Amino acid sequence: MSDPKVLIVEDDDMNATLLEMILEGEGFRHIDKAYNGVEALELYKKALREVPYRAVFLDITMPEMDGFEVLRRIRRIEDDADYSYRSIIIMASGDISSDTVIKTMVEFDADDHIGKPYDRNEIYESIVSHGIIA
Repeated sequence: MSDPKVLIVEDDDMNATLLEMILEGEGFRHIDKAYNGVEALELYKKALREVPYRAVFLDITMPEMDGFEVLRRIRRIEDDADYSYRSIIIMASGDISSDTVIKTMVEFDADDHIGKPYDRNEIYESIVSHGIIA
């Protein structure tokens, strides 16, 4: 995909802006932002009807609905769709212990886990390793 569409789900405006700037620096031009899980699910459903997100950067710790519940619902939406599309889900948290990373990727079916504060190199490695950009 030459110009992938991505979704940032981050309740902290400064973190969302930083991640957006990092992604723009890597050439992303189609970036949507959601500041809570409810908004993220609405954007995700809309995108599936139009141009699906290639990747979702999903904060784990958010008010109202945490990132694990958002991920669970995204995967359910994908499973219920008439076609087999799956976004790359990259979870983000300040807790980068091996237990959290394993739980995120195995139990909750995320594709990757990145730490916070956001690091340009870590994000670059993640998006390249998942084929989001070359």
